[in-house]
Amino acid sequence: MNFSTFGKWLIPGVVALGLVGCATGPEQYPSDQYEPLEPRDEAAAEVGAVSDPAVLAVMESGKVDSLSPAEIAQYLNQRVVHFKFDSSAIRPEDELALQVQAAYLTSELGRGQDIRLEGHTDKRGTRTYNLSLGERRANAVRNYLVTQGVGSRQADSDDARFEVISFGLEKPIREGSDEEAYRENRRTEIFLED
Repeated sequence: MNFSTFGKWLIPGVVALGLVGCATGPEQYPSDQYEPLEPRDEAAAEVGAVSDPAVLAVMESGKVDSLSPAEIAQYLNQRVVHFKFDSSAIRPEDELALQVQAAYLTSELGRGQDIRLEGHTDKRGTRTYNLSLGERRANAVRNYLVTQGVGSRQADSDDARFEVISFGLEKPIREGSDEEAYRENRRTEIFLED
């Protein structure tokens, strides 16, 4: 018998033995060796998986129950509030981010932080007018946070926690004279300090 004839029989035989070995009846490991997994509440599982203390602080506040930990983290990192042209009114699309910021700032973890609010404008208008508009924008964010319960660092203290600064048109984040540059420059930035 030559090798090619032998190979024709050897390969199918090995494959057949492998298939027989795979179909060997019941489990190889006793099931009593492992404890069954307890069903877990999805919200509890999500909280358990969160390691960011700021996100946990917001979740524990109960003020934004409808948000996932990832959404809370995203809103916590959103520290810029944009404004419409010649306006200092908080836009509805920025309110949820400010609510998350407020939940953090009223928590035990965030209560000790000071808040610096820097108001900015686009380059249209006079320097004096833009300094005033930037201040109104920063104060609008401050007032919104205060209505959400952000006050002094400690309940029995009346120390100033907010610092409001206007830069007007002096610190653009985007150069240009088009609407996109104007839109990005009309803002209040939130900075937290220990």
